[in-house]
Amino acid sequence: RRAKRMAANRKSAAASRQRRLDQIEHLQGTVSIMSKEISSLAEENEKLRLHLKEMNAIIIAGSQRQSNILKPAEQLNTLTANAAAITLAEYPDLLARGLLGKYPFFIGHK
Repeated sequence: RRAKRMAANRKSAAASRQRRLDQIEHLQGTVSIMSKEISSLAEENEKLRLHLKEMNAIIIAGSQRQSNILKPAEQLNTLTANAAAITLAEYPDLLARGLLGKYPFFIGHK
C-alpha cells in the first residue's frame, strides 16, 4: 500500500514538473513573440512620429503662406471699410467725379 502511494506520488510529482516545464516553455515563446511585437510597434511609432513632424512642418508652412495671402485680403477689407466711412461732406465730390456709379459701396448710393 505504501509502495503504491509512493509510486503515485512520484508519478504526480513528475507530471507537475512536466507541466511547469511546459508552462515555462510556453511563457518563453510568448515573451519572444511579444518582444518582436514591441520592436515592430516601436519602429512603427518612430515612423509615425517622423510623419507627424513632417505634417506639422507642412501645416506651419501652409499657415505662413495663408497669412501672406490674407494680407492683401485684409488690405482690401480695410479699403472697403474706409470707403464706406466716407462722410457726406465728401459725397458731392464723389458724385461729381462719377465714382458713385462705379463703386456702389459708398454711403448714400442706391
